[in-house]
Amino acid sequence: MKVQIRTEYACCPSTTIDIPEIENWNGVEEWYVKWDKLHYKVRGEWHEIGLDSNSLETISWKRPINTEIVDPETERVLESEEE
Repeated sequence: MKVQIRTEYACCPSTTIDIPEIENWNGVEEWYVKWDKLHYKVRGEWHEIGLDSNSLETISWKRPINTEIVDPETERVLESEEE
């Protein structure tokens, strides 16, 4: 019998960066993180800074958040276990 194992892990990278355009965080009008880059808006202009998080090293491979056993043909979940 073939089964599909779906495993969900937590990843919590932490990076310290310098934002040259502002004195404090109140100067940031909008922001979001995507593809390991901080995108932020200051005085109406968007900027981005790479975070270099190295996220694979921050995954706790020992303790998954959730694991499911799935029938690959029907996509039906056969078992589910949450931490």
